[in-house]
Amino acid sequence: MAATAKPELAKLSHGRREEGFRTLAERAEVSPQTLRRAVAMLNFVEKVEVSPLMSGLNLRAVPLAGLEHIKKWNGYDAKGAASAAANLVRGASVEAIAAAESEARARLSPTLRGRALTVEYRRILTEYLSGTLSLDGYSFLKSKRLPWYYPSADCRFIRENDKHVSLVAIAMGPYETEAAYKRTLNYWMVRCVGLSRIYDKVILVAPDVKIIEVAKNWLKENGIIDGKIDIFYLEP
Repeated sequence: MAATAKPELAKLSHGRREEGFRTLAERAEVSPQTLRRAVAMLNFVEKVEVSPLMSGLNLRAVPLAGLEHIKKWNGYDAKGAASAAANLVRGASVEAIAAAESEARARLSPTLRGRALTVEYRRILTEYLSGTLSLDGYSFLKSKRLPWYYPSADCRFIRENDKHVSLVAIAMGPYETEAAYKRTLNYWMVRCVGLSRIYDKVILVAPDVKIIEVAKNWLKENGIIDGKIDIFYLEP
């Protein structure tokens, strides 16, 4: 159904796609929403069925709802998603896949302790640094005032009488387990190194004491000793 509809939809201008979905859905005797889901999953399948992890899996023959869970899972754990996809192809129920994805997300996802906690931790970070860095002549800069090309960071600071952002801070996590910090350490450290090429100072904070020492050792072992990256613990 999706394979038939997709090339027809591609011919339509943006303003006519809604009407096109309705027409094609009526032809297939499904709702427009079902057709949208099917096309979205077809796009996903076309991407992953040629990947090393999922090649050879007949993902076009599994339930649509199950495939949606695989797509969500693939967003944060490609290997786990591939294993689940193989189980789905072998006949695992949608309910079993949904339960397994929920468990994996709780164990691995960067938001595993809740979006609210993530937001609150960054608010605490901004508040803490604003008070501390003001002593050194730094002022907090709201993101809305920044050009689109500025690299992402949780908070940015500018020195008095300076036109350019000179210090940024990013928060690692918060995650639920020590294993999650270790698993994502390289990502955060490489991100810090990249930001340090643009800004005078980069601060990485984490609510886990043990990972702080590991992160500092990472800098030392990789020969990054220019002092542009600071790492410290901040309780959530």
